[in-house]
Amino acid sequence: NGGLIYFDSLLNYNIHSIVESGLPDNSSLAIDIDSAGKPWFATPAAGLVTDLGIGGPWERWNTSNSPIPTNGLTSIAINPVDNRIFMGTQVAGIVIKKDNNWFNYNTQNSSLPEDYITCISHESQYIKWAGTYNSGVVRIEESSASISEFKLQELQLFPTIFSANETLKFNHEINAHV
Repeated sequence: NGGLIYFDSLLNYNIHSIVESGLPDNSSLAIDIDSAGKPWFATPAAGLVTDLGIGGPWERWNTSNSPIPTNGLTSIAINPVDNRIFMGTQVAGIVIKKDNNWFNYNTQNSSLPEDYITCISHESQYIKWAGTYNSGVVRIEESSASISEFKLQELQLFPTIFSANETLKFNHEINAHV
């Protein structure tokens, strides 16, 4: 809850916070970088935040200025192919932003096993992995990467429950954006 610290190539650092630079939230639970090198932050109270410069100005999307269903974001993963932003939430499942289009997968409109998403990662343009708070790991297959063509019945979920003492092994490399 102390803000963000940016390091430059010489390992000098600058602190950005609500007080120093007008950062909307001093906490960020996850960060990802888009294909243009711009950082995006999942915040637990201010919604989605991006840095338009180097330490501000900050642009944010929250329940007051966008269709995002909650400000409580837990995770973020940007699809490197088309820059769709996937956000995990504490209460609203998975939110997707592509330009000015928004979409939301949750337990009411899909077979997502719960709405508390703790982490999300891309395996490929059409396959995502999401960690849930109580229902294990979920593999998400999309049949289309176009947000304007999303159809809920095309979403395929594969819930996987792992206990604390089990090991998860992958047969191929997954590009995780943490």
